[in-house]
Amino acid sequence: MCAVKIIRDGHPGALQELTEEAALMADFDHRNVMSLIGVITRGMPKMIMLPFCSNGDLHGFLRRMNGALNFRVRQAGVNPRKET
Repeated sequence: MCAVKIIRDGHPGALQELTEEAALMADFDHRNVMSLIGVITRGMPKMIMLPFCSNGDLHGFLRRMNGALNFRVRQAGVNPRKET
């Protein structure tokens, strides 16, 4: 499963921002950082394809955890909201 980030016509600077984001993500190679699947820059709409994150984005996940992440959870990658 993947997630797609799309930009459409009419957003000034959006293509440059998308290109810079894709270039930055292409340089990462770490198990804790999402890897870039692909970029589509020909035709419209322009897109970045990323792995689907079942827990949403990092900011949203941390807000939902509201301090519930302890050392064991961080090390194991366990979701504290699910029974283990």
